Amino acid sequence: MKAKKTIHVDEITAMANELLAYDSHNKEFRQGVSVLIEAILHRTNNYRGYRFLTQNETFTDVLPGTREFNKETGRFNFENTDNTRIKYS
Repeated sequence: MKAKKTIHVDEITAMANELLAYDSHNKEFRQGVSVLIEAILHRTNNYRGYRFLTQNETFTDVLPGTREFNKETGRFNFENTDNTRIKYS
């Protein structure tokens, strides 16, 4: 009989969040990661929502499509937003 291995949901969530922040992954890849992690979180009753990443939370200096805080207006800039740039709670 094979040994059963487990992994904690918070470890999977951290892995997904890291993948969603990398620039080397395209939008379709990030959409797939989101579908998978949301299914896992919902099935295990661990879904606590997500928030959009800011540019300083990604792995490159300039990453279009992330929400950026505008200090002058006190609001986030949502222009050219890539809705796959998210972080799960």
